[in-house]
Amino acid sequence: MMIRDDLSIGVDIGGTKIASVLINRKGTVLASDYRMTEVEMGKQETIKRILESIHSVYTEEDSISGIGIDVPGLVDPREGIVENAVNLGWDRVELRKELQMALGTKVPIFLQRDTYAQALSEYYYGCARGEKNFVYLSLGSGLGAGALVDGKLLQGANRSALEVGHMVLPGLKALCSCGKTGCVETILSGPGMLRTYQDVSWQAQIPSALSEKKDLTLAEISAAFTTGEERSRALFAEVSHYAAIVIAGILSVLNPSLVIIGGGTGLAIYDAIQAQMKAEIEQLTWKENVRNVRIEKSSLDSSALGAASLVWYGMTDNQEHQIFQEVN
Repeated sequence: MMIRDDLSIGVDIGGTKIASVLINRKGTVLASDYRMTEVEMGKQETIKRILESIHSVYTEEDSISGIGIDVPGLVDPREGIVENAVNLGWDRVELRKELQMALGTKVPIFLQRDTYAQALSEYYYGCARGEKNFVYLSLGSGLGAGALVDGKLLQGANRSALEVGHMVLPGLKALCSCGKTGCVETILSGPGMLRTYQDVSWQAQIPSALSEKKDLTLAEISAAFTTGEERSRALFAEVSHYAAIVIAGILSVLNPSLVIIGGGTGLAIYDAIQAQMKAEIEQLTWKENVRNVRIEKSSLDSSALGAASLVWYGMTDNQEHQIFQEVN
């Protein structure tokens, strides 16, 4: 591979799928690839699939600026190490080193956690273009977030800033996958919403048109909400309430001008929750922190676009955030 400053590759690694894109500076997707991760086959098989996915979106004649990789876990971007990724079964994996050795190239590889990468995709190509202070909130299989503060990616002392899904809040009693009880992602996530809707205590108190439905989906619950179905309305009232608490806290601490809600679950439920959520945020937040704040739904639909955006961010002149390290 040759180095060229207007093309980048992005690879989004998830517990179930690997998605790759080749993009230009405008964010136009020139090539894409999607394949299953199948983590049960082990780390080396996953890395092999990552390499195959990378090769599928460029030819040997292509030249690129770099490769961005995002993963759902704790990452050391300077060293190129995935410190912990539960969904992948990884612990202290030197991913950048392994990929560069396999690719036989000194083209830079930039590594970051997935929600931080998604925040960057919003900065370059989405709702946050031109914004220096904003938060991206992702509702999917869990709840995560990423943010830019004064134009810089917020990472924190241990690179785990905005791990909002594991905030323990009063009123929540479900056991979280992390082992704690009451984490907010037990309600603000796809699995959490389905579990809450089907909870036996709700079944006894609130009627449902879907109570006999097997393999219930969030799309079906959302459709029921539009018809006025009682239990779906109760569910989304709960979701709106806890989303408002989380966002109000973020507004008080970070004072962003924009909050973007994304992720598969977030996009699916945004229209159902936005009115109540925004009203409660007004009640929970000091008026100066909520004044002129926009809360919007993400308009982006490519998870790998965030990974590709890591290349543009990593190529900046700000050495504090430069995360390129050549293979010795």
